[in-house]
Amino acid sequence: MLKELQQGQRLLILRYGKQIVENCIKLHQDIIDEIGYCWFGKLGTIPSKKSIEEMLDEEKPMMVLYARGAAYICSVEVVTYDKPENGYPDYYQTELFDRLLYPSIYFKLTSIQEIEIGILNKFTVISSGNSAANTLMHSMSSFLFVSYGKSVMVDEKPKKKEPRKTKRELLPENDCVYKKDGKCGLRGFVSYQFECERPSTCMRQKR
Repeated sequence: MLKELQQGQRLLILRYGKQIVENCIKLHQDIIDEIGYCWFGKLGTIPSKKSIEEMLDEEKPMMVLYARGAAYICSVEVVTYDKPENGYPDYYQTELFDRLLYPSIYFKLTSIQEIEIGILNKFTVISSGNSAANTLMHSMSSFLFVSYGKSVMVDEKPKKKEPRKTKRELLPENDCVYKKDGKCGLRGFVSYQFECERPSTCMRQKR
């Protein structure tokens, strides 16, 4: 399945937990083997609609399920926010729905394939430009929006051009910007309102 990934393809990495059912990935895989697909539900915070749409817009949409020490790449067919009628492992009913725990989103997976953890170094987090492997080690985020290979950061803002500095012409040596009608116009200065005859010798002269 990795061979089908395109350079720059965008996909989601979802962190899943094993605290409800230890072998949850196998149980999802069993459903795929039986009916050709399986719904994978995620509790809590979900990715933005924009990132989900960008993933689904790819020619062959894929996502990665990740837990410490394990990663699986999956083909994604559909995404829904409503509870599916069927097509999920039995524990969803007993451990989730019967306890009024409902996933916020469901991904319809048509294949699940285990991959080496090291392969996550080939995925780049779009928002930061860092590798997915490094980010997952130092972050507890429940999902990442990534691309396969290097990617331009979406948040990167173009550098603003600094305004061009214009060179100001200097006044003649015996003149000053504070001189008005022959008198000093610098408020607070000792010569204020007195006749200004030789600005070149004045300590406050400004040309």
